[in-house]
Amino acid sequence: MASESFSSELVPPTFSATSPANCILRSCDGWDFYALRGILIFASDVFKDMFSLPPTGPNAEKDQLHVINMTENGRTL
Repeated sequence: MASESFSSELVPPTFSATSPANCILRSCDGWDFYALRGILIFASDVFKDMFSLPPTGPNAEKDQLHVINMTENGRTL
């Protein structure tokens, strides 16, 4: 997690590492939100296209999950 001190309630348990996620949305300030690809694909053609491509870059995966770097900060996500 990011070094900035936020309440532990910032990342609800639904989006924590213990959730049944198969991808990670990473905020620009380093917070990881664990999510389900199917829901993101259903909600957004952008995510649908994004998941059709292989993960790239040095931080593209964590715990064998696809990491999507977002421009939004943790509070916004």
